Amino acid sequence: MSDDLVWFVAYGPNILYEQFKVSINGGRFRDTKKHYPGCAKKTLPQKDMPFILPYERYFGGTSFHWDDKGMAFLDPDKEGETCGRAYLITAAQFEEIKKAEGGWYSREIELDRGEDGIPCRTFTSKESRPHNLPGRKYRGVMEEGLRELARCLANQPNQERFLSLIEQELQELGRIAEMSGTTIREKGHR
Repeated sequence: MSDDLVWFVAYGPNILYEQFKVSINGGRFRDTKKHYPGCAKKTLPQKDMPFILPYERYFGGTSFHWDDKGMAFLDPDKEGETCGRAYLITAAQFEEIKKAEGGWYSREIELDRGEDGIPCRTFTSKESRPHNLPGRKYRGVMEEGLRELARCLANQPNQERFLSLIEQELQELGRIAEMSGTTIREKGHR
């Protein structure tokens, strides 16, 4: 596989840099059940940046690794906006990360190229998964990642649209927590 670069656009828990690093290095993230094999090349992303995916996100499926609750997927047939974080990694790392998802995210989506001309890619499920709300841990990691993105953008000009989208996603996670009868602590879920 190539050392060519690609922007991997993550959404869901991988917008949290700490979680994404486990995808590269291997191991277990905090107290989740999944062990990530990691990539052959352990080089961390050269850069990362916020990215708005042009599709609706939904929660579905049932993951043993996330307490038998739902996970985030994109619906490429529905236009929308979803918060993402693009990581500049090698094409080989992208393929290894996709493979490590065990078939849940086997549909690759080519997005617009970045300003630097490097391809932007993400992945989702090949078929629509039955809707299923995410559990407390999953929501907590997503919330922590969204807050981390907001802190990164706080002092940058012209980020109002992205910050507004982050706030909308945080509010949605809060509504899900209320429906589930649980709350998410601001510092995570340890």
